[in-house]
Amino acid sequence: MFEIINHNLINMKKVLLLLLLSTSISYGQLGYWTAYNFNVKPGSEETVLNLFNQYFGSNDLPKGITVTLLENHFRDAEWNFSHQYYLMDH
Repeated sequence: MFEIINHNLINMKKVLLLLLLSTSISYGQLGYWTAYNFNVKPGSEETVLNLFNQYFGSNDLPKGITVTLLENHFRDAEWNFSHQYYLMDH
């Protein structure tokens, strides 16, 4: 009887170790990103968005690269820009 319990315990430890390793490896592959900050004059946001869409829409990006345009709603001394865009590699 103890041999069966011990055998099951060893198998359970192996399964848990394998599960732990597989999840840590899958989450360990972090992507890279680059952020560019810039200021847009009030009222010119739509023009910037159109230029952004024209440029990144007509140029093919490598597979896995995404581009995101953001407006900065929290300006202060350190974050003194109106907009930001990210290039992200997943």
